[in-house]
Amino acid sequence: MQHKQVGGNERGKGRSPQLSVILCTYNRCNLVLSALASLRRQTLARHLYEVIVVDNGSRDGTPAVLQRYLQARAPDERDWQVRCLSERRNGLAYARNAGLQVARGEIAVFLDDDALASPRFLEYLLQAYAETGADAVGGRIELYWEAPRPYWLTDELLPVLGYFAPAGERQQLRAPQSLGSCSFSVKVAALRAVGGFSPLLDKRLAVPTRLGVEDLCRRLHAAGYALWYEPRALVAHRAHAARLCRTFFIGHAYWQGRSEVLMELSAALAQRAEERNACLSWRALLTDLRHLARLWLWEQPHLLIARGTSAQHLYLTMESLRCWGRFLQRLSLLWRPLPQEGSLAVLLVMAPQCEAATLLLAQALRREGLACQVERANLSLTWLWRHRGLDGQACGIVQLQRPGAWCLPLRRGLNLLLRLWLARRLGLPLVIADSGGWWHSARGLRPLLRRWLERYLLHQAQTILVPTRRIEDFYPERSLQERTQGLPPAGFRGYYAAPLPRVEAYRRLGIPASVPYVYLCFAAWHSEEEVLSLCESFRRLWERLMPVPGDVSQGPHLLLVGTPADRPRPTRLLRLAARMPMLHLFLRPPLDEDIPLYLGAADAVVLPQRSHLRAGNVELALLALSYGRAVVAPALPSFADLPASQAVVFYHAADEADLERALGEVRSGVVQDLLRTACAEPQLEAVAGWSDYARHLVKLYESFRW
Repeated sequence: MQHKQVGGNERGKGRSPQLSVILCTYNRCNLVLSALASLRRQTLARHLYEVIVVDNGSRDGTPAVLQRYLQARAPDERDWQVRCLSERRNGLAYARNAGLQVARGEIAVFLDDDALASPRFLEYLLQAYAETGADAVGGRIELYWEAPRPYWLTDELLPVLGYFAPAGERQQLRAPQSLGSCSFSVKVAALRAVGGFSPLLDKRLAVPTRLGVEDLCRRLHAAGYALWYEPRALVAHRAHAARLCRTFFIGHAYWQGRSEVLMELSAALAQRAEERNACLSWRALLTDLRHLARLWLWEQPHLLIARGTSAQHLYLTMESLRCWGRFLQRLSLLWRPLPQEGSLAVLLVMAPQCEAATLLLAQALRREGLACQVERANLSLTWLWRHRGLDGQACGIVQLQRPGAWCLPLRRGLNLLLRLWLARRLGLPLVIADSGGWWHSARGLRPLLRRWLERYLLHQAQTILVPTRRIEDFYPERSLQERTQGLPPAGFRGYYAAPLPRVEAYRRLGIPASVPYVYLCFAAWHSEEEVLSLCESFRRLWERLMPVPGDVSQGPHLLLVGTPADRPRPTRLLRLAARMPMLHLFLRPPLDEDIPLYLGAADAVVLPQRSHLRAGNVELALLALSYGRAVVAPALPSFADLPASQAVVFYHAADEADLERALGEVRSGVVQDLLRTACAEPQLEAVAGWSDYARHLVKLYESFRW
């Protein structure tokens, strides 16, 4: 956008006008001069309003004509505040938004270049604002006939030419009533608050959509702003001779239908995914097609038999073309991706064991302005089709969260692979957030299939996200290192409920009140071998701390929650729990509402892991630190960049003796002192931490745009 001052008020410098009249024009220099002349004759004091003329890329010499006109003003008109801008992007919305950016007045008045304002137009507008407290005011719009009115042009068709007179006296407009598009005014603060004008709905070259003002009024009504009609603020809109023919009205009806679908889409984009899908669906397309078939096959023959008037035939033709426009526009939107300017859409495919992290990430991405949809181990075909890449530009991104954690039957797994192949064929970038788990150390067919699926997807992804910056240690393969980015995730403080008091948690879990220390292990996130290894290390620690058998309530206890992931019937673990009274086993998988109970009873969370480089559930460590609990974790790359690492005691993975050492060390007073200060890091906050994580992701997503 380029702009320059042409003329001005030397005496009024530094004084802000109350009204900013924005006059947009394109290749109509004679008409815009007439509109300027009507504004020059206003009775309102000239220091109370300014005029901003926005040329939208005219090729008929409009800027030069405007400059000569303004420079040739009489001496008594030197205080008239006029500026001329140039907006090269074609479109009425772009031109109006450009004028809005430089407007100095409290109220923006928009006037078409083929309209003529009455002498007291601005005076009455300002008076209406003062007396009603309105946020937007529209005036009466009469027609200025440049040719005789045709006999078939009934009063019902006059709004097509710009006529607007809903009442004979001042009144407030209720939803869904809107202002006249040729002449209206809105407070600048309200206009900016609802996002200005949408380029999707205002007319531009070869696309004469014309519902931008209706969409603006819809957003103003939804935001609670007051819209008023002032009949004394009169404007005459030219009824051009070229428009006084049936073909103009038929063409207007066609583009009216296309605009209606675009406005429905604009309103649905701010709603839930279900409402967006309802707006753009094959069912809605078939509804328009049935209506069109009724008009052509039923209404049209009946009108011919009844020998209807020419006006009735015109109405029916206009309604048919409006419905045809709706059908074609909806079909076009189903064929091409959603027209969301400057915005990417993200499909997060969630694993069963990272629901909280995925939901927090989705909320953070939405706060960053991205359209984010969450699926559970599935890819929506509708979403893939609507957000496919076109002309080398990515409109959507598919991100898989820990694919190794997915538990899919063979049929669903093959279906998922087919949809991922389709996503790649449609030009959708694939991002994988990888973090290892129990399947890396477990034996059997199911863990083997999980490892194969995870390996296959890693080699298909454009970018791999890992929870550490030590990428060389995480992936030895050079091909994976080149596509990997380290991005440590955030914590969960504030997402779950506060922990239960220790006494209450002990009572509900059956732990004696005199137990001095409790270790917690979420067995559902580990293999049976890993859990048995922890139990053996804990037994040796118990024997070392309590060499003389006595009351088990005087020593530490171990709390196991959930069934090991690779053993639905953990027979060995049950036998061990029967022989160890200081071992508490709860086989039900932990739910979100159970987290405050278990963390309320625990002093430390233990993560028993094997020695695989990519093993380690970082979310569990972050959950414990978010609750102010110490962590016993393996010295693996996944945990290298944990926040509050002072409260983490590391051990050599798969070394039971070193795990026993870590279990004893985490009880020391040094770790407890460090825990109080380390767990206050902002990265552990659910909202702030995931917002920072999402901002880094958005920068990565933008690299996929081209």
